[in-house]
Amino acid sequence: WEEERNFGASLLLPGLKQKNTSITNDVILTLLCPTQLNVLDGVLKVVTSPADQASEETQPQEGEGSLGSANLVEQLDIEEPEHSKLPRYLERFKASQSKLQELGRVEAESLLSLTTQLVKEKLPACEAEDLAAYEQKLREWHLERMQLIQREQEQRERAKQEYQALSAAKTAA
Repeated sequence: WEEERNFGASLLLPGLKQKNTSITNDVILTLLCPTQLNVLDGVLKVVTSPADQASEETQPQEGEGSLGSANLVEQLDIEEPEHSKLPRYLERFKASQSKLQELGRVEAESLLSLTTQLVKEKLPACEAEDLAAYEQKLREWHLERMQLIQREQEQRERAKQEYQALSAAKTAA
């Protein structure tokens, strides 16, 4: 449930900041509380299933541990008010969708095609920025490499001079 809530929030938050209409359907879907609809679907399956299947489903499954039939009944009692809210959710969805259609904020194309189109429009500018940053980084690395090579040559020359001075001191002594 936590993951689904976080996923819904991750769709909702960027959707609220969008100025285009490609994300509008996702905003509507995240506002519908899909997790509640999934819970209601599970509850309906348990309630409408035959008695022998219902008793099998109320048994704790592997990984559920201490969740017994009493907890399941309690959970069903808690979730039942959500079932009564489903028509209201559907009504709010339809009202929001019609309002968005009136404002011209609903696209007929699929989210994938709209996203692909947006990527094709924005990608060259992003690539140009990335390419410029990469080329700048390459210039910095090349400059650093040249400085390291120069420093290494200077140290070798200094070591060579010290060795020659030490050798001259030994031969003089």
